[in-house]
Amino acid sequence: MANNSAAAKALKKISKIALKKTGWQEAGGIKSKEQEQKGKEVKALQEIRRYQKSVKLLIPRLPFICLAREIIQEQAGQTLRIERGALGALQEVARSMVMGFESS
Repeated sequence: MANNSAAAKALKKISKIALKKTGWQEAGGIKSKEQEQKGKEVKALQEIRRYQKSVKLLIPRLPFICLAREIIQEQAGQTLRIERGALGALQEVARSMVMGFESS
């Protein structure tokens, strides 16, 4: 019994020293706002890097084609025909623009 109370006293003493050195938030395991924000930024950058390594399309083909046609029709004021290669190029440019946000 005496050993248990001595161990408890030693543990309390160690925790008090740790609190003085690191502060109550870090010792208690509570994250500060800066740590949470940094964690979110790191996660976002990891996601961007994962998508940069992948070769699949970031934006699905059919929804992108529909959106591109809609925008072109609004800007031109009439229905225009678009080549498949041009739509593919637009989609690739859109992907590179989205992936380029890491550097900005």
